[in-house]
Amino acid sequence: MDIKKYFSSINHEILNYIISRKIKDRFILELCKIIIAKGGNGTIGLPIGNLTSQFFANVYLDVFDHFIKERLRIKPYIRYMDDFCFFSNWKPHLKDLRFIVAEYLENNLSLKLKDSATLINSKMHGLPFLGVRIFSNMVRYKKENFKRSYQKLKKREWEYKNGLMDIQKIEIFY
Repeated sequence: MDIKKYFSSINHEILNYIISRKIKDRFILELCKIIIAKGGNGTIGLPIGNLTSQFFANVYLDVFDHFIKERLRIKPYIRYMDDFCFFSNWKPHLKDLRFIVAEYLENNLSLKLKDSATLINSKMHGLPFLGVRIFSNMVRYKKENFKRSYQKLKKREWEYKNGLMDIQKIEIFY
């Protein structure tokens, strides 16, 4: 599952409330509010490119993680930023879970699921997650991801051969 336009949909008021439940220092809270206010349209969205945005995005979904693990007691669950997966051998359970998750996200965090990225799949077809398709015995990369990586590698090789990059800088990239 994936959240529709996640970074640009984060509600500042909700995020500030979540942060205030953990941090009590008024100076830090005010600093967080200033950083958060720099993003989006003033009340919604995080500042793109700001180093704090990924941190705040994870903080925002922390309450969702607790809802899944503690209230719904779902154990086979993984999340990376706004991409997350549930596992079950019972398809009706996953369909019900999709509805529950969508309702929770909308009612508590003002977020919507991306319908095109929300699917119920069997292990035979693999799990599309974070740009790869994961099977029980292998991982498949999308052709365009592999092609892009190969082109970057060739570019670095050309830069090295032409004296534009030394071996220490190449090691930083990989």
